[in-house]
This record gives sequence, structure tokens and C-alpha cells, in this order.
Amino acid sequence: MRRLTFWRKTDNDASLNLRWPRIVQNIWIATVMFVGLTWIEIGFGVTMRPAATAYLAIAMLLMAIVSAFLFDRQSFCRYGCLVGRVSGLYAMFAGVEIRRRDAEVCRTCRSKECIRGSETAYGCPTFQYPGGMQTNTYCIQCGECLQTCSKDNLAVNLRPWGEDLKAPGRPRRDEAYLALLMLSLSGFHGLTMTPVWSNLIGTIKTAMPFGRIAAFTLGMAAMTVAPILIYAALVWVSYRLTLGTASPEMRGRAPRYFDYFVRYAYCVLPIALFYHLAHNLEHLLMEGQKVVVRISDPLGWGWNVLGTANWSAPPLVSLDVLWVLQVILVGVGHVYSLWAASRITSRLFSDRRAARRGQWPMLVGMIAFSIFSLWLLKQPMEMRTSAM
Repeated sequence: MRRLTFWRKTDNDASLNLRWPRIVQNIWIATVMFVGLTWIEIGFGVTMRPAATAYLAIAMLLMAIVSAFLFDRQSFCRYGCLVGRVSGLYAMFAGVEIRRRDAEVCRTCRSKECIRGSETAYGCPTFQYPGGMQTNTYCIQCGECLQTCSKDNLAVNLRPWGEDLKAPGRPRRDEAYLALLMLSLSGFHGLTMTPVWSNLIGTIKTAMPFGRIAAFTLGMAAMTVAPILIYAALVWVSYRLTLGTASPEMRGRAPRYFDYFVRYAYCVLPIALFYHLAHNLEHLLMEGQKVVVRISDPLGWGWNVLGTANWSAPPLVSLDVLWVLQVILVGVGHVYSLWAASRITSRLFSDRRAARRGQWPMLVGMIAFSIFSLWLLKQPMEMRTSAM
């Protein structure tokens, strides 16, 4: 859009190409927006009002468009887009990647067209160096690097699921906190659709002179922070157990607690992802068939274009089958998290006995959250009401 063409590279550019401010060259803005969107969506019942949902979507689209005309490349996608950054962390689990073929070819390359661009394509829009890329987190798989590389040294590969979770990339504090928030907010999102949440909000309003939004905000803050505090405590116990078993030599080379905290945060991503899939599977299989009904009257104007507007579409599966599928998904996420935790601990501590002992607290935490996930999925779902 900013280059006034969709088909070929051009030198036309309507953007001011400002540099994204260095102080926010991280994903903290996206993290704050992720929490804020959750607060607005659930607290004000945005999803229960089609017009409000549309306005919110338009506002997010405008943020992306305005940023494109202000900043160079796709800075907003790289640093500020909450959808892109959440998807980026989940992309570490993806079965597809773009990677170099030969490290030596990239090392000796002088033109670095994958970064700077070529006559036929642009450089990486998210400021990645594909020749050294180890994870999918900031790759949007636009394919520009594949077109620019004159040495044909980049390829699209299939790979095992979750491959990035064992990659030796440098962990980041902002990514770690977003991963933890993805875990806590996914559970919170499910909890708000159960009678338990309604009772909790009622209790807060009775005990304190709060209105609905204030009570919701307090409840959301508690349910968001509590899992992170529990995680921090489990990591501390794991850290102390590992050091207590390790040899004096290994203790001298051991990472600090905070480094351990940041690295371990990545192992919760599979639990968050597969709970998210299990939760939304209910919407897909129990409500997804209604698309056939709605498509005949997409604007609610009384149309019946395909003759399906008056259909009564039954669920695609029974509740028993749905429950089995959800249990399988939660179980798969749990196993992948254990695998990731084992890889992370082994990389940090060479003493296998100490590493295994340190995994026990995290195992307890993962089992607890998996049980909580299954309990949430088994609860009767309630429709939220709008406060707008």
C-alpha cells in the first residue's frame, strides 16, 4: 500500500521511513496491547456487540496502516503488533521454516541482499538476517528473502513440531513475560466463560464498593498475576534443587536465577497453545456449522442467498467425542512442555542428575495447570454479557 503497488518492487515509497524508537525496540508495546485488548474484549463484552467488534478491528487496522506510513519497513509488525507477536511465539511450534542451506555461503556473502534487498525484491521487512535466523519468532514468511538471495541459499523446510523450543537462540526477557501472559490469559479467558467467574465477580462486588468494571479489573489482575508468581516460585525451587545437587565446579558456571526464569518461560508455550486449541475446538465443532446458516444472510438483512438461512445445524460431534479430543490436545501440550523443559535444563546444566532433579518442581506445576485446563474445559460455558 505504501509503495502504491502490490505486484512488483518499486522505488516509490509514501512512507516517512522513520526509525522505530530504540527504547521500544522490543515487544513490550505488543504485550501491553495484548493485555489491554483482553481487558476491553471481555470486560466490556465487545464480542457480544458486532458493531463494537467491527470498530475495534478497524482501530487495529488503522494502527497498522498509519505505522506503515510513518516507520521504515514493517516496524509495527516487528515490534508493536500484538497479533504478530503472539503468533510469532506460537510459530516456534510451527512445522515450516525458512532457513539457510549452507552457513559458509552466508558467511562469505558480501552483498547481503536478504537484508538490503535486490533489484527484484525487498530486504527482510522485519529486520531479520535470514542467514543467521534460528527461530520463527520474527519471521512472517513473506518470501522476500527467497527472491533476493542471488545464491539460492535459502529454503522452505518442513520440520518436526516445536523444533524452535530446543534451538540455542538467545532468550529475551520481553518474550518470556509475553509467553507467561499467554499462559495466564488463556486460562483466564476460559474461566470468564464459566459460572465460577460470575460468582467471583459477585463476591468482589459484595465485599468491596466496586462497580462491575472495577470488580472485573481486580479479578483479571489477580488471575493474570497469580500464575506468574506461582511460576516464579516453582522456578526458584527448581533452581535451588539443581544447584544443591550440582558439583562445585558447575555451581560456579551456573546461570543466575533470573536467567533461569527467562529461559524456562519458553517451555510453557506448548501448554498455552494446546489449551487454546482445545478451548476453541469446542467453538469450532459445536458452533462452526452455523457458518452455513449465516452465509446466506451475512449482513443480517433477511436474505436467503443459498437457501440455508432457516437451517437448524446440529453440532458436528457429541460432547463425549469433544471431551476426548480436548483431553488429547491438553495431553500433547503437556508432553511437549516436559520435553522443552528437559532440553532447556540440560542446556543450562551439564550435570544430568542435577538437571533431572531440578525438573521435578516444574513437572508439578505443569501437571497442576493441565488439570486446571481440563477442569476448565469440563465446565458449562456461559455467554458473556456486554457492558457497552
